[in-house]
Amino acid sequence: PYVRRMRPTFGYMMAATWGAQMLALAYIIVTDPAQASAVLNAMASLGTIWAVALSVLGIYVYGRSNEKIKGTELR
Repeated sequence: PYVRRMRPTFGYMMAATWGAQMLALAYIIVTDPAQASAVLNAMASLGTIWAVALSVLGIYVYGRSNEKIKGTELR
């Protein structure tokens, strides 16, 4: 039963995580500009993690699109 909700849940979690990360970055830039470059460098090292997560999300979206085209609706 949860399998059909896994894709949207993963997408919402990705959006929430990315939003939280960007809000934290904006907060640091505004409140402590001296540390902003160190935080930006640290966040740049998260690029691989984001690439993998977004790739998984892309595969989910692609797979669901194929299911809809083929008419194999999950119910």
